[in-house]
Amino acid sequence: MQMKKKYFLMNGLLAFVLFSFINVNNASAQLYINEFVASNDVSFPGPQGDHPDWIEIYNAGDEAVMLGGYYMFDTLDPSVAYQIPDTYPDSVTVPAGGHILFYANKGQETSVLNLNFKLGSGGEQIGLWNSAQEVIDTLTYGAQVTDVSFGRMPDGSNQWQSFVELPEMGFTASPGRSNITLKINELLAKNDNNIQDEFGNYGDWIELYNFGVNEVDITGMYMSDMVDTPTLYAFNPMVIPSGGYLLVWCDGTDDDVITVPDTLHANFKLGAGGETVLLSYSANTVIDSLTFGAQTADISYGRYPDGTDNWMSFTIPTPRETNTLAAGPVITSVAREPMFPEFTDEVIITAEITSNETGLVVTLKYDAGEGYMDVVMLGAGENIFTGTIPALEKGTFVNWYIEAVDDAPSTTYYPSEGSAAPLSYRVTDWTPIEIFDMPFDEPSGLAFNAQTGTLFTNNDGTVSNIYEISTSAELLNTLIVNGTDFEGIAFSLNYDTIFVVEEVNWKVIMMDLTGNTIGEIEVAHDPNQVNGLEGITIDPETGHIFVLGEKNNPELIELTVNGVEVFRTELDFSPDVSGITIHPVWKTLFIVSDEAYSLNEVTKTGKFLRSWYIPLDQAEGVTFGENEHIIYMVADRGGKLYNFDFNFDPFVPPASLFINEFMASNDTSFPGPQGDHPDWIEIYNAGEEDIMLGGYYMSDILTDPNAMFQISDAYPDSVTVKAGGFIVFYANKGEASSVLNLNFKLSAGGEQIGLWNPDQLIVDNLTYEAQTTDVSFGRYLDGTEDWYFMNDFSPGESNRYVDAIYENELNVSLRQNYPNPFKGVTNIEFDLEKPNHVSVTVFDITGTVVAVLTDKYYSTGKQTIQWNASGLPAGYYFYRIEISNAYIVKKATLIK
Repeated sequence: MQMKKKYFLMNGLLAFVLFSFINVNNASAQLYINEFVASNDVSFPGPQGDHPDWIEIYNAGDEAVMLGGYYMFDTLDPSVAYQIPDTYPDSVTVPAGGHILFYANKGQETSVLNLNFKLGSGGEQIGLWNSAQEVIDTLTYGAQVTDVSFGRMPDGSNQWQSFVELPEMGFTASPGRSNITLKINELLAKNDNNIQDEFGNYGDWIELYNFGVNEVDITGMYMSDMVDTPTLYAFNPMVIPSGGYLLVWCDGTDDDVITVPDTLHANFKLGAGGETVLLSYSANTVIDSLTFGAQTADISYGRYPDGTDNWMSFTIPTPRETNTLAAGPVITSVAREPMFPEFTDEVIITAEITSNETGLVVTLKYDAGEGYMDVVMLGAGENIFTGTIPALEKGTFVNWYIEAVDDAPSTTYYPSEGSAAPLSYRVTDWTPIEIFDMPFDEPSGLAFNAQTGTLFTNNDGTVSNIYEISTSAELLNTLIVNGTDFEGIAFSLNYDTIFVVEEVNWKVIMMDLTGNTIGEIEVAHDPNQVNGLEGITIDPETGHIFVLGEKNNPELIELTVNGVEVFRTELDFSPDVSGITIHPVWKTLFIVSDEAYSLNEVTKTGKFLRSWYIPLDQAEGVTFGENEHIIYMVADRGGKLYNFDFNFDPFVPPASLFINEFMASNDTSFPGPQGDHPDWIEIYNAGEEDIMLGGYYMSDILTDPNAMFQISDAYPDSVTVKAGGFIVFYANKGEASSVLNLNFKLSAGGEQIGLWNPDQLIVDNLTYEAQTTDVSFGRYLDGTEDWYFMNDFSPGESNRYVDAIYENELNVSLRQNYPNPFKGVTNIEFDLEKPNHVSVTVFDITGTVVAVLTDKYYSTGKQTIQWNASGLPAGYYFYRIEISNAYIVKKATLIK
């Protein structure tokens, strides 16, 4: 919690709050005189258009109370008290946990809510009696301040305070609602890269704000995203100071090993597609609530100014800080239609844009691969501006952002970094043949039952059930199992057992076909890892279970049906995975990623093979259907079932050979077979079969086919590299004396090395810079994209990290681009330990610069940029990140 602002009260008012005389007598634990105003000038208009004094009654009980026949008055003599009419019972009924307002305006003839007395602002009494004139509640109060209410805080307590006018919020009196001075002030329902919790996880979050003059003890209060279950999450001991803020992680867990008892992690998640969230004092008393629509990743939704009823989106979220807007024009409510355009569709961008200055000019900027083009956005009235991106070819990747300029002069971008971090979309090249509305909200898992010819799915809410639907999404049957946050579904090989995964609990639940639980498996996991299991499928060859760890280094996990873990590996093609199935013929795994909008084929060991762009918003479940040419998917956001044709050929793997290590200046370190100390090059075979390299080519020039040296096949065994093994060639121009000698030498000053297959198709290549004598340069781990200088060189063996030296002391790390291989567009992610100037440059295999992706100053933390390579030919490319004192190079594969 942090204090964002303080409100200063007049000394006299503060003294009034602290020392005002009040005498309270309450004979019932159910009904309370909860708040009143004895001098209402302009703060709260009454139903007759006047500004009457008013009195609020709070029902702390569990049942509604009809107040017709009860008595109220401004003295404590019930014999002269005013009896509330019972003419209209519904109008004078206060619900359980609710509030009702009576107007002290002497207007009893015009409304059953009007009383026959007024309140004295100089101080007097208020009494409430039941129909037998037995005292319910009374109070004696001192002098009151005009337009300032006086009430219990929290509701029904013995603590009283004044509710003053605040500079930004205005009057804070709360007639007819809870007096507790808390607001749901900001939320982020899709946190991909905003802020991390204490475990490094990107969870949804809600910020609470105490706008009152006193601290608020929230111990025992509640939060929920279920209107019918407001007590879903209870706060343990916690106090929010006046003007203070509390961030609550809505990540589906309320226990962890660090914060015990835990007050910061709620046991529900926020729905990025929109839902309702509640902050409650009790099961019946709501303090604040919000119903919000579909949200955008890393863009928060909050009040501006803090605590007011004005809600807007923030491209720069402000958790634990005051909600602020950047200077210049304000850009909000940005929308793109259609969400997934086809090649015949224009794309319409709309935004609400305001400015306090004259001369507002709004420009839509888009780049479809040939540089940014400008489209003037025209005003459509009420601060709405519209611009159109023309229809483009299938598969085209488009970056876009909005620029608003006024006469201040000032400029605002949306997103805030403009061209450095634009929004994007891709023109769909693989579209569903059918789309159906799902018969329930938040669909998640999906499995095809070959015996019934139907689909089985589940919802991922706090209370999850299982649904059988037709292939056109008609609801056929519902299994009410009352599970917790199901995120995937599958069947046993003979279809007599249903498997579901509980995300937060890291459990696989096994049920019979009637929904009865017959077993469960808890998957081993780090207790600090908030994001849990996501997706499940059964291997038809072994009966083993495959499940996914969702994000923050997503994982593929293989288990036996008895829960024994067989295999686990990290998945590196996407920061997020959400559903899994298995190809009925190829027996490879297919995994959907909702953040990457992709369907990805991997081996059972998690090796990435290829990827397809899918035009679905938050894809959660995937399954093959009646045959291998039909694939179904469900999307959480929007609640849709999609049917795709899947008419693709099996994956053909590329050669598994790597230039793995070399030494370009060998003085005394490694003697060759002829007694010399030649330069050498090590080739690594990462495949599962031996490869005979006779007929392959090697060279230190990548652009001249005539310079390629063909390896002799005269002695096949001598030039065969074993599966998982290594072979060393000597760059000594001694080709006449050995089949392992090459006809070129390496340059210590820096050059290139290439390896081609017998058809002269590139297998691997690299461009290196100046080398150090008797120090090799190699990959660690073998075959990966991370290169190191190595004092402990290892020709013919696996590379060792002992004594390895990175190219420089780094404060930057670079992840493998995802997806990779890729079609058209890929993401490049890096982390900075310290702020630095960063350039990211892309080279082709000849070393020619083909793109400069960024060249600017970045702050500390994780950064993601996108590379649109749709205009380049297929092949290998190298991307290099360079900071002030270091660089890293990795390889990307572009396919068509």
